Amino acid sequence: MISSLHLLYGRGDGPPTDSWRELRPERLDPVGVQAYLDEFPVPRRSCFEGVWTAWEPPRPGHDGRPPADLLARAVDSAAAGRVALALSGGLDSALLLSFLERRLPVYTLDIPGYEELDRTARIARRFGVRLEVVRVTHADFEDALPDAVLHAGAPLYNFHIVSKLLFARALRREGFEAAITGDGADQVFAGARGDLYLPFVGAFFRSAGVEIRAPYLDDDVVAAAETDPAKSALRALARGRLPDALIDAPKRPTLYPGQDKEAVKRLTLSILRSLLEEVP
Repeated sequence: MISSLHLLYGRGDGPPTDSWRELRPERLDPVGVQAYLDEFPVPRRSCFEGVWTAWEPPRPGHDGRPPADLLARAVDSAAAGRVALALSGGLDSALLLSFLERRLPVYTLDIPGYEELDRTARIARRFGVRLEVVRVTHADFEDALPDAVLHAGAPLYNFHIVSKLLFARALRREGFEAAITGDGADQVFAGARGDLYLPFVGAFFRSAGVEIRAPYLDDDVVAAAETDPAKSALRALARGRLPDALIDAPKRPTLYPGQDKEAVKRLTLSILRSLLEEVP
């Protein structure tokens, strides 16, 4: 189990669970809720009164082993079974494809307003793989939002993360048991925060019955990674494997196109309140 993809809940000294509903909370915790709305959750404080949370972020270091060899090994071990690679138009998943080449089916999600599909298709063509496109609509995002809030156990500030739930469900419909994703690269190689992202992504995939396999979160890769905001170590790994234009491209923001963050927070908090009222 990759701990950074799990958010656990518990009461007192009782056993943890990955479902807050199993603990049957009766009220929201105003302090915990506000921390999520401020986008800085308090460690071990959930959105529910009397319920604690536990989340372990990846902690990169540098142990001297070649990160490229460790990443290649992590990708190989993730490729067993009925597995698909999730490809976007960015560096992280493209580097994983460079290790896999034609061994696995490759899927991408076409999100309205993102304009990433052409770039993703160019990456697929470079490696001679067929790109399977899952097309979703704004209505699909709206329909999936209550389930996303349910599995996150917190208000959200970005509709973009709902795409992970839609993608996992699509892979399950296609019969896949697992997906290899580039999740964790920003946290491991750039030191980005993961508390409002990684555990939610893990929960969404588990809810769809699809195992998420994230080579960048492999213990050995994390231990060998060097971290800096520019992701220099990861870009160095990609030299010679990917086009320089892709390697040197700036990080693109992943906010859902046209969204109002504060409106999303209000809406998803309202959904969370409604879900709490439905707890038996």
